[in-house]
Amino acid sequence: MILSVVILNFNTQFFLELCLERVQQATAKLEAEIIVVDNASSDNSCNLVETYFPQVKLICNKENVGFSKGNNIGVHHAKGHYICLLNPDTLIPENTFEVLISEIEKIDNPGILGPQLLDGSGHFLPESKRGIPTPRTALFRMLNAQRFFPNSNVFNAYYAPHIQKSDIKPVEILVGACMFMKRQTFLNLGGLDEDYFMYGEDIDLSYKALKNGLTNYYIGALQLIHFKGESTLKNQSYRKHFSGAMKLFYQKHFKSRFLMRPLVLCGIRCMSFQKTITTSEKNVQISQLLIPDTARDMKDNFSQYFKDIPVSTYQFTDDFETDTNHALVVFDMTKQAFENCLAIMTILNKRKNTFAFLSKRRTFMLESPNAETRGNIYTNKFKN
Repeated sequence: MILSVVILNFNTQFFLELCLERVQQATAKLEAEIIVVDNASSDNSCNLVETYFPQVKLICNKENVGFSKGNNIGVHHAKGHYICLLNPDTLIPENTFEVLISEIEKIDNPGILGPQLLDGSGHFLPESKRGIPTPRTALFRMLNAQRFFPNSNVFNAYYAPHIQKSDIKPVEILVGACMFMKRQTFLNLGGLDEDYFMYGEDIDLSYKALKNGLTNYYIGALQLIHFKGESTLKNQSYRKHFSGAMKLFYQKHFKSRFLMRPLVLCGIRCMSFQKTITTSEKNVQISQLLIPDTARDMKDNFSQYFKDIPVSTYQFTDDFETDTNHALVVFDMTKQAFENCLAIMTILNKRKNTFAFLSKRRTFMLESPNAETRGNIYTNKFKN
């Protein structure tokens, strides 16, 4: 088997459904398996997979064992030559795995590959490519020095400014939302460190790959949507896990730098607290709804299908004007090409528009316009 896609889920039923739709489409021409590991979700996630995705290998844990252990369990059951660890709050293009397989086969001593990540509004997520968070690098990051010196390889080393968004280049640290590698590489590195319950494990695995002489690669030509913030809320529990993960990373890898450690740990506390009280942008107040022509089968009763959408006017169109604003633009990604959706988002995301994604079963659509808060789920009032 060429590929195993491992998706760790925790209470993201609607995002998981959209994710699985996309992964099925992206693996249709490959000898591949999809493995969902559920960390004791209290929503309908397990029943969803069993009912509508029977070909997916489902592992339901009886308790929340954390991100690292949950993914390790999935890889333990995997049979693919390559593995992809994928978050459930992601949407991937049709050619994702062809691109990743092609790129990894070009690299000598490949470690981990990761794509360019965009948020639910189509904006670039800078954590897609990162440098090693040495004490100095981390300190500048926590002081927000990158805001004033975005192109500096010293003050903005955390976000690897020497690599452009669309580059395909070696990188030090990749993000856990999508990590692609040989299964044997994952096993040789010892998998994800289970001392990390949540956060920090992707940094740790990337760093272990570097220390073992492997080359990590950022594949900027491949774009994925990562809604972000859907698996966890930015609350007190988040702050505890975030600060704990960063402390653990420094204790394991930089414990010899005694003088810097107190400053870094103080910065971690300040940074994690700041993350709980800030948001990237306010939700946009929408005044119109734009629906693709591919969803015309819903035309007669659309307002009854999704009664909670806060607009009374809507239109079906594939002609999106560049001056459109304050609109909720709906994508039907089972029939619209991923790259076309991204092109529309790129045009319209600067004009106070938001974007929603319609499920294949037509039972819900979701939007997640920023990285700090949960998105909105608009459900069909009729049950399938």
